[in-house]
Amino acid sequence: MIGTYCGPVPMVNDPVSAVQVGLGGWGTDWALRVLPSAPGMRVVAWAEPDPARRAAFAEATGVPLPAIHSGLDAAMAEVDAEAVFVTTAPATRGAVTRAALSAGKHVLLEKPFTLDLAEAADLVHLADEVGRRLVVAQDHRFFAASSQVRHLLAQEVVGQVRHVSVSFRRNHRSPAEDTCSVLWRTAVHHFDLLRAFFGEPRAIDARAWPCGRSRDAALTSFSAEIEFRSGVVVQYSASADSSAPATPWTGDWTVEGDDGMLHWAGSDPAEGAYARYARAGGEPTEVPVGIPHLRDRWAVIAHFARAVRAGCESEISGRATLGTVALVSAAETSLTTGRSVTLG
Repeated sequence: MIGTYCGPVPMVNDPVSAVQVGLGGWGTDWALRVLPSAPGMRVVAWAEPDPARRAAFAEATGVPLPAIHSGLDAAMAEVDAEAVFVTTAPATRGAVTRAALSAGKHVLLEKPFTLDLAEAADLVHLADEVGRRLVVAQDHRFFAASSQVRHLLAQEVVGQVRHVSVSFRRNHRSPAEDTCSVLWRTAVHHFDLLRAFFGEPRAIDARAWPCGRSRDAALTSFSAEIEFRSGVVVQYSASADSSAPATPWTGDWTVEGDDGMLHWAGSDPAEGAYARYARAGGEPTEVPVGIPHLRDRWAVIAHFARAVRAGCESEISGRATLGTVALVSAAETSLTTGRSVTLG
């Protein structure tokens, strides 16, 4: 079911009723920081199989414990919701999404979509079969700085783009990061932004750093060269185990074009985000990074609500996100084989 592209996303006055599944740390963060002020969604029930997490979520949010169900089936048996919002661990998202779509619900799920490209494609096919919307929370597209940069690139302020370098550095190890590849935890966001800026990739050649795997073999540090069909070549590196000064979560970006160079980093002005460009031989121009009316995760909710209410195809739909999953999967294959991987 390929709908009309949604286009600009206005505020939605008729919120989509949803069951939220997955109440760990990030699910709790959504419930506390975003959902109360996101007019596009109204959560009517919650589900989490872990009793300790149910109790912690109730204490943190004030949601009555009886309103938190042990699973999606139990929640759907008690409430009439239009959608399911999936904030479970990445390894379980595919199964929960399948169950929700099979029950006739629209689905919004956290990134990464799934850890398997074939499963992601199958879920897109299932959403088409049941006539429901499937949207992935690729929120970096809607940060204040990345939105501004997307506009600048569309205006060709540095001419035809030829080369891009992106560097992400953190030393922010946690139990979650010890078991989750930096590819799927962080690089997936940057790869999605690269697609938003420069179109579809042609090939990727990736290598892990000599100490780029944690004690349990989760990838922590790697570099890659990505060639896009547009001719843009990207040098990318990411480390979640770095001794270098930390970058913003968006990374540090340098974009070189025929007529100049653009630098940007950060998400919004409150966190020191900036964007500046200089034409060849000219002085740098600082571009104010304003705060969009709808940004990051609030914009994700608005995109989802718009897709459901208007029956249109979001730019972060499951179908649109397949290209990001394909690029991350190709990087994984390249890391394993030591060879460049061509994308279809």
